[in-house]
Amino acid sequence: MMSSKTMAYACVCCLFFLFLSFVAISCEINCQVIPHLFAREPDIYIPTDAGSTEIWTSSSNEFQCAGVQVVRYTIKPNRHVLPLYVNADELCYTVQGKLMFGLIVPECSQELDGEKNEYDEIFHLESGEVLAYRGGETFWGYNDGNETCVVIVISRTPNTDPLRIFCLGGPQNILGGLSLEFTTNAFNINNELATKLQRKIGRKHNTICVTESELHLSNSPTTQPYPKQDQRERKGSYNINDESFCDINTRMVKISDPSRADLFVPELGHFTTIDVHQLSIHESSQLSISYNLLLKDVMRLPHWEKSYSIFYVVKGEGHIQIVSDSGKNVFDDIIKEGQLLSVPHSFLIAEQAKSDRFEYVTFKTNANPITSDLSGRNSVINYLPLEVLENAFNINKEEAKMVKFGRKETSLVKTYQNISEEEILN
Repeated sequence: MMSSKTMAYACVCCLFFLFLSFVAISCEINCQVIPHLFAREPDIYIPTDAGSTEIWTSSSNEFQCAGVQVVRYTIKPNRHVLPLYVNADELCYTVQGKLMFGLIVPECSQELDGEKNEYDEIFHLESGEVLAYRGGETFWGYNDGNETCVVIVISRTPNTDPLRIFCLGGPQNILGGLSLEFTTNAFNINNELATKLQRKIGRKHNTICVTESELHLSNSPTTQPYPKQDQRERKGSYNINDESFCDINTRMVKISDPSRADLFVPELGHFTTIDVHQLSIHESSQLSISYNLLLKDVMRLPHWEKSYSIFYVVKGEGHIQIVSDSGKNVFDDIIKEGQLLSVPHSFLIAEQAKSDRFEYVTFKTNANPITSDLSGRNSVINYLPLEVLENAFNINKEEAKMVKFGRKETSLVKTYQNISEEEILN
């Protein structure tokens, strides 16, 4: 007779695998007509002894059309994320805390010499940092701090494949699917040890391959680059001829650091975009990210992106308006901490901070994103001839001047800073 607790775990497990089955089915979706957008909370919440896994499913048109999967992981102190790999290129942003992180890049891994080198690259991923890694690259993590760690991960899966997580150890141990004979031959070990390797330990609903056991390493984490290899030893189709490919510092960026900002105005805020040229990840991943911080009542002037944009609110709240190609307002609402909003390719976006600090990241489905401002100093409107503005909006020359020269700021403005008609014309 199953206990109520065991039955609950089984139900959660079944729900999760039903979700995977659902997203694995290629269904017809309509990306041409999007009547309304929504700020979304996670659709699936899976608690674990080590924290939780929260999933925004791809069942909605916004996420299916963007071709992304988004997961938020919460990892308690002294919890070990077991070695795993996924079938998708990913960007990982640390919302809170820090995580000891190990990454193995096949092209850069060294041939082991006994026990001289036990692992490739170990470092700390801290709050405000973004990390890029490719599908098939093995990684693991350990929360060695005193604070719960929260990370948000976006995956760009190939074609219509669902996100698949392959764990080494734990309840979904992929070695458990091999025969005992294959395992003994693969590692040149006896049957007893092979049986231990194949064990599936833990509850199946634990989808992030986490164990409660503490982890003790003989060496401290480092952020030193991989040693340079002979060019003839390198392999793969990625641009790894540059030594920087094997330097973890080119995979990980403190994107929230104001000194990196593309635009920084102390009294208004700042934003930074990190693209494929600043992260050693292949351009085929088609992923980039921007960090945005707006102070209270500051507006990010209307703009559009050459990509889908997946907003995730880190702190605070803001008012966002979005307009489609039909000229219809498809979103006009407050988006709050922890919520996600998917914006279709090239839709017009405007954001305004409603709290003291509105902090958010935007994942973009383009390795080289292009942002076009509609108003402000370096905007489309500013570069259009007055005569074109007159004809486009059926206004006179003086009104066209007001539209063209009304905002002299770049991208960020305080919303009460309205310029007078006399100041504009002069």
